[in-house]
Amino acid sequence: MKKIYSIFTLLIMTAIILTSCQQSKKLASSDEIGTYAFNVLTNLESLSENEYINRFYTFEELKSYVLAHPDEFGKEFLENYKVITKKDFNSRLIADYNKLQQEGTTFQIDWSEIEPVNYQYWPRATNGVQSMKGDLFFTHNKKAYKVTVTAFKAGTDFYVTKINDFSAVKEQAKK
Repeated sequence: MKKIYSIFTLLIMTAIILTSCQQSKKLASSDEIGTYAFNVLTNLESLSENEYINRFYTFEELKSYVLAHPDEFGKEFLENYKVITKKDFNSRLIADYNKLQQEGTTFQIDWSEIEPVNYQYWPRATNGVQSMKGDLFFTHNKKAYKVTVTAFKAGTDFYVTKINDFSAVKEQAKK
C-alpha cells in the first residue's frame, strides 16, 4: 500500500523530531522515515562521513539484532550476512554520502534550505527481511528533486539504512 504525506505533515513531523533532546534512529512508524531522512539531508553539508554513517543503522546494531533474532531472517540473508565486514557495510554508506554531496554541488543545492514536498513509501520483504522503501520529494529554489529512502524493520521499529538515487524530477509529486 502506497502512502503519501503532505508538506504540512512532513513539517510537523520534522518539528517534533527537532524539538526532542536527541534524535533517535529508532522510528516507531513508517510515517517517521521520511521525516528522519529529510532531517539527515538538511544537515548533510555539516556532517562528516562518520557522522553521516552514525545517522543510519550501524553494522554493530545490525549484527547485534541478527544474532538476537536469527529466526526473523531468511536463509539467504543469513548466509550473505556472514561475509559482510564493517568496512564493506560502511563503504556503501560513504559512497552514497559522497554521491549526494557531489550531486548537491552539481545542482547547486544548499541542503539546509531544501523544502519537503512529500514522502511516498511501500513495504517490502526480501530474503526474509522486512523493510520500507520510499521516495522523498523536496524542492530547492523552486526546482523539484527526490531521493530514495530505505529502512530496515527490526522488531516493531524502523531504522533508515540508505538514502540514495538522488535525481531531479520534472514535476513535483502531488501533495
